[in-house]
Amino acid sequence: MAIRTRSRSRGRSGWCPPPGVPSAQDPARALTLSPELAELDRIGRDLPSLLQDRGFRALASRIEIPEWPEDRPGEETLPQLRLYYLRSGSSLPLTSTR
Repeated sequence: MAIRTRSRSRGRSGWCPPPGVPSAQDPARALTLSPELAELDRIGRDLPSLLQDRGFRALASRIEIPEWPEDRPGEETLPQLRLYYLRSGSSLPLTSTR
């Protein structure tokens, strides 16, 4: 029995492979592209324990999410960009423009 997957053109926006197919690049584990992203990376990495902290709501209301440091992301920075969107809670499609 063959397993069918959705193509990249149907509901995937080209930024990640179909379900069950590994991406060509390993996922980024930390935001290292710019020092301004370090705080966002720390909060995203520690989020499970932060959610248990009673003071997290106040901290979250003061968080300023830094802008992505590139005007046009390329293939080499896609793993970082995917992690940035994961950390920032965004759901925008991530495609290379180079």
